Amino acid sequence: GNKNNAGDPLKLLAYEYPASPKKEDWASTLVFSHLHNSHNFHPVNWDDDEEEEILITGMEGTWYLDLIGEKWKPTLLAKPFGGEVRDGKDARGKNFVTTIEPRHGSVVACYLKRGDDWKRIQLDDSLKDGHALGTGDFLGLGHDQIVAGWRAMRPSGAPGLKLYVPKDKTFEKWEEYKLSGKEVAVEDLKVADLDGDGKPEIVAAGRQTHNLVIFWNKS
Repeated sequence: GNKNNAGDPLKLLAYEYPASPKKEDWASTLVFSHLHNSHNFHPVNWDDDEEEEILITGMEGTWYLDLIGEKWKPTLLAKPFGGEVRDGKDARGKNFVTTIEPRHGSVVACYLKRGDDWKRIQLDDSLKDGHALGTGDFLGLGHDQIVAGWRAMRPSGAPGLKLYVPKDKTFEKWEEYKLSGKEVAVEDLKVADLDGDGKPEIVAAGRQTHNLVIFWNKS
């Protein structure tokens, strides 16, 4: 078993949708079994095929998982313990990865592809119990920005939601803007264009505050 993040690793499984999902067993395939503590994964499509890949983060870092033939190939992108993970597009149209570190942590980080490596940029270290992450071009800049939320349960304090905007096209320096405070203790968030105007909104769910809040994009 796994006790105190030691022992057997967790298993990430892919389930095959059967012809009769209510009657038949769902066959499963082992995707990845390296992490001992993981809180989040995120589907992406970075290559030129139709099938999605997976970003997963945990105690042993952030990984990119790609199905090649019948086997999943894991690639380590970043070593720090991550709790949340999402991807976005930079000013060059290249993929970047953003994380909250560690699990339920205080740090928002961005990883930029530089040659064969990923350069870590720390955006913030003031979150209390970071628990939600998203990306989107909220300001119509032609590239993505990052939004992060925290619930402030452990450690306790004031919850909040922030928007992080790169200062230039290098994505190595960022500005932050507070969007919300104690009114929503952000447990999770989703980014989507809800009113069809081409601008993404932020939907934040508050566990401690028992609410669901839409931040309408009026930029």
